[in-house]
Amino acid sequence: MYKGPDHANLLIDDPLNIDEVKVYLDTRYISAPEATWRILGNKMHHGSPPIQRLQLHLPNQQPVYFSTEDDLQDVITRAESRDTTLTAYFKANSKYPLARDLLYQDFPTYYVFHRKEREWTPRKKGISIGRMYFCGPKSGERFFERLLLLHIKGATSFDSLKTINGILYSTYREACNAKGLLASDDEWKEVLEDASSMLTGFQQRLLFAVILTDCNPAEPKGL
Repeated sequence: MYKGPDHANLLIDDPLNIDEVKVYLDTRYISAPEATWRILGNKMHHGSPPIQRLQLHLPNQQPVYFSTEDDLQDVITRAESRDTTLTAYFKANSKYPLARDLLYQDFPTYYVFHRKEREWTPRKKGISIGRMYFCGPKSGERFFERLLLLHIKGATSFDSLKTINGILYSTYREACNAKGLLASDDEWKEVLEDASSMLTGFQQRLLFAVILTDCNPAEPKGL
């Protein structure tokens, strides 16, 4: 309601003598609703409750920030000892028994992440909601890790997250499949069986490639 109509500015002039204040004022548009809202002294925008962004990364693949002047070994040592919201979540599940009843995305509602200490502690006041960073199916293992975090409570490590019914799986994708979070490949099996009686070998291979790249089958090797 505050944007007003679209504007296009075109200026052919000496770029060293532009009055930026005048340019801003000339193109500033205040609509009737915004003017009324300001006259009444109401807030122009408001955000509530606060949102805690939750990091998502594979083991030893968290972002590491450093200066070009830093010693490489110091950077590695600091990164190994510096928890992210995800690794700190694993440690909090080991430390607080009640935390094991919460999903990763629900953690900020009951726990606070302290940036200085890099740890989660029980929340004493206020409220916040958590949002994991998005990643699509083409992100590979990160996508399946995110899917597990949306359904599994109380994970205490990356391996714990991949353990389903007491079995430690080698990949997050296999763990998702064992958890029943992925659709079965029955539809694609029927498609390939039908295609085998009416398509040439080249066409069958092309169809299989399309299924692999665009349909995200649960067990590509088995298919």
